[in-house]
Amino acid sequence: MILWLVKLKKELLISLIIIMIGWGYIKRVVSFHGNSLDKETRETIIDAEGSDIENKNSINLLSYNVRLFNIFNQSKDENAGERILELISGMKPDLCCLQELYIDNKRGISLEELKKNLSSTPYSNIAWANRVGKKGYYGIATFSKFPMVNKGVIRYPNSKNISIYSDIVIDEDTLRIYNNHLQSVRFNRRNFNFLVNLDLQSEEETILELRDISSRLKNAYIKRAEQADILSEHIQNSPYHVIVCGDFNDTPVSYSYRKIKGDLNDAFTVSGRGLGNTYSGTFPKVRIDYIFYSDEFSVFNFQTTKVKYSDHYPVSCSLRFHQ
Repeated sequence: MILWLVKLKKELLISLIIIMIGWGYIKRVVSFHGNSLDKETRETIIDAEGSDIENKNSINLLSYNVRLFNIFNQSKDENAGERILELISGMKPDLCCLQELYIDNKRGISLEELKKNLSSTPYSNIAWANRVGKKGYYGIATFSKFPMVNKGVIRYPNSKNISIYSDIVIDEDTLRIYNNHLQSVRFNRRNFNFLVNLDLQSEEETILELRDISSRLKNAYIKRAEQADILSEHIQNSPYHVIVCGDFNDTPVSYSYRKIKGDLNDAFTVSGRGLGNTYSGTFPKVRIDYIFYSDEFSVFNFQTTKVKYSDHYPVSCSLRFHQ
C-alpha cells in the first residue's frame, strides 16, 4: 500500500512538472477565464446609481472567415451565405472584419446586398486579392460604425493572401485595426480524405500522399512565417493603438502566432473559455482565428459562436479604451 502511494505521488509529481513546463502553451489553447472586465476596470465604469454599465463606451468587434459566402455550396446548408449575413447583422458589431469575402453581382452575394446588411457600419475598407471569372472578386473587408481617416493594404510576395489596416476615429481617439488572412495549407479533397480515413490502395500511394501533405505544410509554414515578419514590423510601426484580428491559418503554438502577437494581448486567453477552436472543417479542430489588442484596451465577453455556415466559427469580443 505504501509503495503504491509512493509510486502514485511520483507519477503525480512528474505530471505536474510536465504541466508546469507546458503551461505557457496550454493557456494559449485552453482558457479558464470566461470573465468580463477585471475588478479594477469594472469599478471605473460603475455609474452614480451603482448600476453596472459594462457595455457602455465599448467597441463590439466581430472577425469572421465567411468562406466565399458558400458560393460553391461547400456547406450542407444551401442558404449558408444568407444565414451568414443574418448572423452578422444580428450581432450588431461596431467593427466587422471579414476574410475570404466573395462578391459577385451575377450570383451569390452582391456588394450592394452586403453593404445593406451592414448598414450600421457604413465606413469600409475592402481589398481584393484576386479576380474570379468576369464578375467575381475575392478578398477581405473591414466595416466600421466609426469614421475611417486612413486605410491601406499589405500585399505579401508570391501570395494572394493580404492584410488591410484601417485608422478609425472614436470620439477623440484614433485606433488602427488590422484585418488579416494569412497563407493556408491549401489541402485538397484527397489530402483531407487521407488524413481522416488513412486509407489508400497501396503503400506507394500512401508514401506519395504523405510527401504531398508534407510539402504543402512546409510551403505554407514558410510563407506564413514571412508574412508574419512583414505584418509584425508594420504593427510595431503603427502610430496608434492597435487591434489585430483575422484568420492566421496557424495554431497558438506557432511562430506566426508568437511573432504577430508580440507584446499584444490575446482576447481569448484573457476573456475566453474552454478550448476555443475556431476551425470547424473536417480536420483538425484548432484555434486559428484571433483577436489581439494593445494595452490601452480592456477586453470582455469574448465569444466563439459555434455555427457551421462556414468552415470557421466567428469570434467576437467587446473592447474598451482605458480612460
